[in-house]
Amino acid sequence: MSKHLRKLCKFDPLKCQVDKKQTTINFVGKGTDGKLQCGRFTKELGKQALAKMIIIDELPFSFVEKEVHYIDGEWNLQKRILNFEVISNHKGDTIGKMVESCLTTWGIEKVFTITVDNASSKDTNISFLKKENTKLGTCDYDSTIQVIRNVVRYVRSSPSRLAKFKECVKIEKLNVAGTVCLDVSTRWNSTYLMLESALKYRKAFNRLEEDGQYARFFNVGPSSLLNEVDAKKKYDVTRVGPPSDIDWDIAQAFMIFLKVFYEVTNRFLGSLYVTSSAYFHDMCSLHSHIDEYIESDDWRVSSMAMNMKAKCDKYWGNAEKMNPLLYVAVVLDPRYKLRCVN
Repeated sequence: MSKHLRKLCKFDPLKCQVDKKQTTINFVGKGTDGKLQCGRFTKELGKQALAKMIIIDELPFSFVEKEVHYIDGEWNLQKRILNFEVISNHKGDTIGKMVESCLTTWGIEKVFTITVDNASSKDTNISFLKKENTKLGTCDYDSTIQVIRNVVRYVRSSPSRLAKFKECVKIEKLNVAGTVCLDVSTRWNSTYLMLESALKYRKAFNRLEEDGQYARFFNVGPSSLLNEVDAKKKYDVTRVGPPSDIDWDIAQAFMIFLKVFYEVTNRFLGSLYVTSSAYFHDMCSLHSHIDEYIESDDWRVSSMAMNMKAKCDKYWGNAEKMNPLLYVAVVLDPRYKLRCVN
């Protein structure tokens, strides 16, 4: 039989399905010196092999429907194939959409690594998945802030839109003082105040999505805006928005992180009290908060903290390069003297 399969049989599927354009590498059956042979995989051959496996091993038909991939009690990785999907073609975008669909179905939001072969289509596949980074769990803070900025800008752009927004606030029974404020994109302190005010009205913004004008504002393209009176205003031309739940969650994490810097900055800018003795303590407090945020269970906060620590260390990481007057001010404070600096 072995000799027949290797040399004589014209109907061996591994031989008759050879295709130079697209092949797979398979071990030839037992008793053939363990050689590898190229052959083309077809869905029909796969079904036949699957049926044969189920018959020989007396497996239930539901065997192919199970998902398992876990670490057992002995800390050994138990690997199981989670899914097989038939795709219409081997284009990178097609594969990427299928991977994204699987991740969404499984509820996987955080992706650490993706392992692929060296086919050129895989580059396109990875590029597609990177573009869909919000769905995969990576966060783009600039994009989120721009989304929040756009909805705030929309509400403040005309009296009628502001009136509609206030109706939504009343419907949601939000007992919040003040109103939403727009930031100056180059001043992060004002961005903090914008996020803080917008988050208080999160439910009202979600209610506003029922308004047709609000929906059209974000769904039309830039070329369709030329006839609008407010088209000349400084809106983001891509009209990104409205905020998704992920955007609001990112904004919440970002606001908590910025709050510490906002409070410290306000103390530094005080004009009715001495600030020189506060610098040292506040900088130590900032470093302490950043270290705490790095250990946060919220991966968004942890990611921001690591980036911020790298920037802080650039200016404040080496105590010998810091302005010695910061130490002098603490030493002259009778409550701390040299003990605090040490």
